[in-house]
Amino acid sequence: MSVDVVVAWARAAPSVALTGQLVGTVARELTGSGDAVTHTHLCPRCGSDAHGRPVLTGRRDLGISVAHTDEVTAVAGVEGTSVGVDLEPVGVAGRPSIAAVLLHPHEHAGDAEELTRTWVRKESLLKALGTGLSVDPREVELTGPGEAPQARRLPAPFGDVAVRMQDLGLGASHVGCVSVLSTAAPVVRVVRLVPAEPEAPAR
Repeated sequence: MSVDVVVAWARAAPSVALTGQLVGTVARELTGSGDAVTHTHLCPRCGSDAHGRPVLTGRRDLGISVAHTDEVTAVAGVEGTSVGVDLEPVGVAGRPSIAAVLLHPHEHAGDAEELTRTWVRKESLLKALGTGLSVDPREVELTGPGEAPQARRLPAPFGDVAVRMQDLGLGASHVGCVSVLSTAAPVVRVVRLVPAEPEAPAR
């Protein structure tokens, strides 16, 4: 048994238009439909659409997650459950201050690359849970950065939640991870979008 997860990404600066393209790609890959979709946000605490986790308008059966850096944007989607995606440039989380707020007492990261991999894994997991960083990352224990990603310990009230995780290859410059709330193993399809070059202004 498996769960189908789609991750669409592009090497381009983040923008509303690019995120919309990636959301549309994910929705088409999951549903096989060419119908246009849009997304908004929903805060689980106050109900606002000005912030909170992204949701597809009219397709609440599909879970989505968005992540971006200055150079890469990614959208992950899944049907019937929740998903989280995160990405960062390789080695960006190299400061000791990050380790102090990230690592569980039983975790260790040997260098900046391992620390960054742990960061994107935890961020994707917390996005899938719908909490973001309102949960202290130090309360989450994962397998080591050189092992396949897996949650060893989650804080209350998530101790019995089934989470499956998979590292993402998004080019040589970035590391990423996608997490899905499921007992089934994720089958992740990665789709790279090449954004159209902007048209030159008429002379």
